[in-house]
Amino acid sequence: MSLNRQSNSKLWRDVLDSLNDAVMALSADGEIVLKNPAAEAILGGGQVNRGLVRALFGRNQWLEGMVRDCLERRQESSCADATLALPGHDLAVRAEVAPLLNESGQFKGAVVLLHDLSHQKGAELVAGSGDSGERLLGLSPSGLAHEIKNPLTGIKGAAELLAELFPEQRDALIAEARDIGWHRVQIARHYPTDIYAGRVLAQAIVRKLNACAAFRQDLAAARAEITAAKETTAR
Repeated sequence: MSLNRQSNSKLWRDVLDSLNDAVMALSADGEIVLKNPAAEAILGGGQVNRGLVRALFGRNQWLEGMVRDCLERRQESSCADATLALPGHDLAVRAEVAPLLNESGQFKGAVVLLHDLSHQKGAELVAGSGDSGERLLGLSPSGLAHEIKNPLTGIKGAAELLAELFPEQRDALIAEARDIGWHRVQIARHYPTDIYAGRVLAQAIVRKLNACAAFRQDLAAARAEITAAKETTAR
């Protein structure tokens, strides 16, 4: 039973760490009890503590109100398109707040989910203006340059492309890329937020590549070569 509980806990930890959405769990008195790498990335990197959350609520009364309603009235709420004021810039987000319950259904606090809408907004701007490049990725030029140099971006991007060539190995390839990222964190070469940022940019780059007709032709040719090699090996 204890092993099953530990296994489930690790699985849920992996699920949270894999999400591009920022997730924070607050206790009934507003203490941070859990946050994922995406939450650290959206809130500026580093440790997300009670002081940082208080400052966040101070700049965003609408979010504080949603959390307060949840903690006081156990009320679930959402906002489809809001502006999250952060130090130095604003971020378009979808926000959801829901009660945090334990296995017995007892109220323990609130779960806050923030979905970054910057990529969607960037795509909408491109659709309306005909621009391309970093705006479509939802990144500033400096942010784009920084993340392109992040080796985890290349590792994740390579895993995504290899998964398209070897779909039967997709789970193993994506898991290996993720393990490499966490190993870099363990040896103090990267932060968890670098894993998140590299994954987001890699996925955006792969989407752009797949939208290119020439790339799709090259990918189809590579698939054909792989199929032919497999057939030759099987003979």
